[in-house]
Amino acid sequence: MQHLAQYVEVIQQPNSNPLLHIIKHEQLENSHDDVHLQSSSEKFYFNDGTVIQKEIEQDDLPAEVESCSECWIQYQVLQHPPTLKVSPHKVQFNSHCREQYWLKYFK
Repeated sequence: MQHLAQYVEVIQQPNSNPLLHIIKHEQLENSHDDVHLQSSSEKFYFNDGTVIQKEIEQDDLPAEVESCSECWIQYQVLQHPPTLKVSPHKVQFNSHCREQYWLKYFK
């Protein structure tokens, strides 16, 4: 069993794991001008057959504070090989700070 954090780490730092790497990347970005919202959806295809989808939604308004602004981040396992289970299947965060804390915790 592989932990989802291993894949997220490779998504953020492609050379962090010599055995795991991204072989294909698809990206779709949307902008909703009427509500000042940006969203993106990305699919990452890994050399072991796993496919991870990353979705982000956040305001495009300037932040008043330079700390960790609120946004919605989700990683979901779309596919994995029959001999390999990736767990958890899905994880969500409400800021990049929480995402980074989660990564450090499972490193």
